[in-house]
Amino acid sequence: MDPYFLARWLNILPFACWAPVVHLQIRFRDLTGKAHAVGKLLPDEARDLYRIWFTLGWLAFGALTGSLCLMVTCPAFW
Repeated sequence: MDPYFLARWLNILPFACWAPVVHLQIRFRDLTGKAHAVGKLLPDEARDLYRIWFTLGWLAFGALTGSLCLMVTCPAFW
């Protein structure tokens, strides 16, 4: 496997996770604002959004950790 191909994808994956996370955070902000305005708890949708947000965060963290390991260890792939 080409190390540059792997490194490229380990840097593209976090951005692919980050872009939807920004949208999720905006939706969280709107949900919490509405819930606070009417004095109610967060709706069940917030739990689902949190789970997606958490999963995307771990995927991005794993990809960046893998990228860091490749930069530090500089393994010989061929």
